[in-house]
Amino acid sequence: MYLALSGVAVLRPKRLSGLLVGFVFLGLSGRVFTNELLKLKRLRQLQKCKTEQVMQILGKVNRIKGIYFSDVTVQNRRQVLKHQHEFMSRSFVVNEEGQRYSLKEISDKNISNPVLRRTELMTRLRGFEELSKELGHIGSFVTITCSSKYHCAYAKSGERNPK
Repeated sequence: MYLALSGVAVLRPKRLSGLLVGFVFLGLSGRVFTNELLKLKRLRQLQKCKTEQVMQILGKVNRIKGIYFSDVTVQNRRQVLKHQHEFMSRSFVVNEEGQRYSLKEISDKNISNPVLRRTELMTRLRGFEELSKELGHIGSFVTITCSSKYHCAYAKSGERNPK
């Protein structure tokens, strides 16, 4: 028995002592993957981009309402992360020795974990700081921004700037 996911991935069930422990990936059915999935991915990206543009035009992105993104985009992102977390928690992989791990366990132990990513960044920054001190370099951090008259919305009221 084989399983085809939306006509793209072909999987064979893997059993251990009669229990279903996962699926073995057999391959992709080429044309569907290269054309339809890429089109769907691009369409979703375009939808996200256009939704955010409309929210900016409607004045839903400013210091009062949503400083960097609209509430709709933030809510959608949180929902996506929740679904990814649930999927990884209930999906398992089995190695050659028969050890079973959830994808969530694996994800938590690599650089995709935000806590580990931040720790690695801080370690690298410390290394650069020590190296720059040895070489006698001086670091500076500059933020360049437009004056408030060029912002799309007023800071206090959140109303659209007519300029």
